[in-house]
Order: sequence, then structure tokens, then C-alpha cells
Amino acid sequence: MRVGMLTRQAEMISHLNADLGREWANEVFALSLQLKESQRSQVQGTALRIVIRLDPDRALELLHQLILVRFQVETNYPRPSGNAADSFGVRS
Repeated sequence: MRVGMLTRQAEMISHLNADLGREWANEVFALSLQLKESQRSQVQGTALRIVIRLDPDRALELLHQLILVRFQVETNYPRPSGNAADSFGVRS
């Protein structure tokens, strides 16, 4: 609930003061990494929308950070073994 309020405040302040809005949006994005998955995407999306408008280069950095975090979480695959691994030259 508090994160939602902070997110709305960041949206409002970003229209009044770009520098402060950018800082708040960056903070909201950082806090979103601590949220449960059900809330995380919505909060990150809102923070990214603010940053995209105010600082597109920073938004791209945040997007890359987000992709790396998700990739690390989702790539806990077992090491390849057997014929397919031998065929493609994959070593454990």
C-alpha cells in the first residue's frame, strides 16, 4: 500500500519538478526489487514510464538491469549432458 502511494507521488512530482521526479522514480524502481512478484511488475512499469519521459538513457539502463536480474533468476537450468551436449560441443 505504501509503495502504491509513493508511486503515485513520484508520478505527480515528476510533472512539477523533473529532477526530483527522476530521483523519486529511481527510488521507486530500486524499492520494487524488494516487492513480491505480484506487485513488482506494476511498480517497475510505472517507475520506468516516469524515467522514460524524463531521462530516456537512464530508463534504458534500468531496463537492462531488469533484464539481467530476470535472466539470472530464470536461467537455473541443469547443465547439458548426453548426446546433444556432445553434438554441440557443450562442456560441463
